[in-house]
Amino acid sequence: MDWLALFRLAQTTQQVEDLALEVAERSVAAVRARLGSQATRMNVAEAQGYVRARAGDAVRREADVILSATHNFPARLRPALVRQAIDQIVALVASNLTENEASQPALRRAS
Repeated sequence: MDWLALFRLAQTTQQVEDLALEVAERSVAAVRARLGSQATRMNVAEAQGYVRARAGDAVRREADVILSATHNFPARLRPALVRQAIDQIVALVASNLTENEASQPALRRAS
């Protein structure tokens, strides 16, 4: 791989990361709105999977809006953009859910 190809790869990777962050920031409110109260009672792994499942539609919609305004973004990179944006939302929202759950007093079962 020559230097020009490496430079283009690095530039494209940075562009995907930047757009994924923008998509995640613009989608997080819609994802939170789709989460039900049961999400607060899940452990970390369950919450991550639940958020990932609920985030897909909102992220894809927002990615399409942003990409329609970004004319030089290759369409073949859309799946990577969506994956990275969902990963960012999962990390943010699932950690907040589990932090909120951890701050609640634990209920004890009657003996």
